[in-house]
Amino acid sequence: MLGIDPRSGRDNVVNREGGSSVVVVGLIVLAVVMIGAGVVLKSDGEDQVSSWLPDLELSSWFNDQVDALEDRVEQASETGSSRNEISSRFDEAAEDQRWNEALVQADLYVESWPDDHYGYSLRGYANWVLGNCDEAVRDFSGAIARMDDYHYGHWARAHCHALLDQWLLAETDAKRAQETAFDDYDRYMARLLGGWIAFSGGDHNAAAELFSQALTYHDADTYPLAEKWLALTLAGEEKIELLSSASRAEFREDWLGGPTLDLFAGEMTSNDYLNEFRGYPAADLFAAHELFLDGDTTGALRLLERAARSGNTGVIEVAVARRLLDVWN
Repeated sequence: MLGIDPRSGRDNVVNREGGSSVVVVGLIVLAVVMIGAGVVLKSDGEDQVSSWLPDLELSSWFNDQVDALEDRVEQASETGSSRNEISSRFDEAAEDQRWNEALVQADLYVESWPDDHYGYSLRGYANWVLGNCDEAVRDFSGAIARMDDYHYGHWARAHCHALLDQWLLAETDAKRAQETAFDDYDRYMARLLGGWIAFSGGDHNAAAELFSQALTYHDADTYPLAEKWLALTLAGEEKIELLSSASRAEFREDWLGGPTLDLFAGEMTSNDYLNEFRGYPAADLFAAHELFLDGDTTGALRLLERAARSGNTGVIEVAVARRLLDVWN
């Protein structure tokens, strides 16, 4: 499914994380076929069928499920599209950055299958990218209402709450995102998010712990490393293991990791660092950390906003930085 999330620029799937509705429909279809076959056989020979298919009166539950299936088929006929077709059109519009068209497709999905959490997730994503955070929160809430342990819904809604300056709600969703993580990558992204939100509340030690947990991910990059360094520095740590030669050598494999730690260690100036990695939003983000600690809050915020305008990184960090600056000022 979908490729880039509005915050990180890294691949993040807007997924169903549960195909129960599809399985139920499949079982219903199979049951209908079997029962239909049984009825035909019974008309030809009662004794032949009774040996393997007991008499069956359709329960009210089963009738309800068949009716629901018929409604879905009718809805699909009316729209002329299946779920996969609508999702594909959403993907194509998203890839071309035609987000208003993507929103139209998401609306169609929700109207056609109002009980499917996935449509609300698609619409929430489109609203998020378009900057309609209030609508995005409502959509992600709709997805979660239909699947409470939907990791992506909690993860995305936490971001939108943060952007709306609703930090307590963001913190609650960030915790649920960690609890409902589907795999190691989900846990990695949820811990990063939790760290940023703890950061925003001034709990630097808690933020550093979450970034440390994120660093246990086998494919962790410079993000948790840089954020942990900043959190520990703000917490008053004088000796930071992150800047040891061993740690810096380890992150030489990350093309941005080694130079970033050189920047933090004072062995590379902010200007040289930015000149070397000009045009990379992550470099703007990490250089902003250094300016922030040097007391150049104006320069730090300028770099964060430039990173955010790239559409790839910095959105949640800008929200956090602004909150910190408001507190400190």
